[in-house]
Amino acid sequence: MKRFLPLFIASLLLTSLFMSCSNNDPEKLGEKAGDLECEIKDLSKERGKLDEKREDLDLEKKADRKKYVDLTEEIYELDEDMAKLELKIDDLFSKGWKVYEDEKEYEKWEEDYTNAKEKAMKKCKEKDEDEEDFYDDFNDDYDY
Repeated sequence: MKRFLPLFIASLLLTSLFMSCSNNDPEKLGEKAGDLECEIKDLSKERGKLDEKREDLDLEKKADRKKYVDLTEEIYELDEDMAKLELKIDDLFSKGWKVYEDEKEYEKWEEDYTNAKEKAMKKCKEKDEDEEDFYDDFNDDYDY
């Protein structure tokens, strides 16, 4: 019995350590979400460029029809990548629901998450100064 007591205590400590490391810190999660939003914005800009190229093609020409199909496939892949990033953002946001049952605690978590996300998006905007409406576009898209 003496041999199992230290193992039992060690397992309890490890369990509590792993449970506390589940990383539901709203600032870290919000920052990750903001970074993912920046990735989405970059992919969206790339998608727009491909779409412009696609519009400039003359579909009467066989070579242009082939390019049109190739560009459409690339756009589809970008759309899939953006959707995957959106799902990751949703997953990050939903961690607050999983942690807090008390509404006030959750509201505080959500506020911290949103502030950290906006801060990360502002950093991204500073890196991409030529696009002034970057941050405003995201505010219009989300109702947090």
